[in-house]
Formats: sequence, C-alpha cells, structure tokens
Amino acid sequence: MAALLTWLTTFLAICSFMALAGFALLNLFGNCFDHSSVTMFMYEMDHVMGGALGLPHYSKIEGLLLGLAAAGVWSSMFTSNQLLPVLGYIALGTCMAICSLCGIYTGPPPYPIVPFVAVGLVSTVLLVYRWNKHLDNREEAWMFLTTVLVALMCLANRVKSNEPRQRKTNARFIQINQWCADHPEFRWVKGKDAPEGYNEEKEQQQERNDSIDWTIADETMRNREGGETKKL
Repeated sequence: MAALLTWLTTFLAICSFMALAGFALLNLFGNCFDHSSVTMFMYEMDHVMGGALGLPHYSKIEGLLLGLAAAGVWSSMFTSNQLLPVLGYIALGTCMAICSLCGIYTGPPPYPIVPFVAVGLVSTVLLVYRWNKHLDNREEAWMFLTTVLVALMCLANRVKSNEPRQRKTNARFIQINQWCADHPEFRWVKGKDAPEGYNEEKEQQQERNDSIDWTIADETMRNREGGETKKL
C-alpha cells in the first residue's frame, strides 16, 4: 500500500510539473507561434487579463510564476531543497489568485473561476505542509510571501478600478470566444485582434435583436397579466 501511494504521488507530481512547465513555456514563447489557438490564448492573456491588471504583457509574468511553480513541484519530490518548493507553491497560489480575480471582474465563461480556486486551495495546503514540516530558515520565504501579498492587494485595486473601461473589451472577447466555439476551424492570424470571418457588427446587431425580443416578450407578458387581472 505504501509503495502504491508513493508511486501515485510521484506520478501526480510529474503530471503537475509537465502541465505547469507547459503553460509556462506557452506564456513565455506563445507569441513566437502563428497558431490560431495559441494566438487566441495570448490575446486573452495580454489584452483581456493584461488590460484588467494594467499589465500589457501579463503573459510573461504568468509564465515566470508558473515556471517557478513547476520548479517547486519538481524539487519538492526529487530534491532535498527546502526553500524552492515553498516559493513554488506561493507562486502557484498567486497565479491562481490573479486568474480568479480577473474572472470575478471579467464576467461569465471563458473564465471558469472554480478550477482556479481549487488549484489555489491545493497549493495553499501544500504550502502550509512544506512550511511547517520542511522549512528551517523561513526569513527568505516570509519576505517573498509578504511581497506577493502586497502585490496581490495592489493588483486587486487596479482590476477593480480598471473594470469600467474594460467592460467593452471583456464583453467582446466573450462574444469572440463563443464564436470560436461555434466555428472550431477558425483562423486567428497573429497580430490581429479577432479571428478571420468574425463579424463584430453582425454579432452586436444580433445581441441588440435578442435584447429587443426579450423586451417585447416581457411587455407581452405584462400586458397579458394586466388583462387577466382586470377580468378578475
């Protein structure tokens, strides 16, 4: 049983390392590739989230955080280093907190907040465990944690203050994301702010038509209810 648990823990650690390292490389070097899905991801990082945070090249910051998180996961399993795992879990929790924060102020999907919160909670539990059981000198860790918490508070304030001017960008990206989901063969050229074939005016007109339809339906329902009330 102990051997099975050890094998499972090692397997999960390797999978976590590969996922974190993969997303770190994608954030750091995604602009080098002309692939539609990658271009869309980088637009989301730098223009949507970056706009909300006031950091135009946020993808590079997230790439560094995830890279540190990947190094922390690896060192926690395969080395005797005490500080790096703690810094890695702090970095992972920070990244998940930023994603959750942007999701709260940006709106509905494509920002699934629940997975970010779940990963953040797991990283926090692992951080507390490593901090209490495997960290002798905590001075550097305290300095890093304090800096991160101050930075998070500043970013939260910036996201809140930037929210009014970001509403149009956020709503537009949600429309684009839905359009791409409806057209899985979409082509998004690097450097463009929308995929080829996306008709923004048509989407906005459809949204206005839907709003009018709902307004008419509501008025019809109210008139019907009013008529029934008079009969009674």
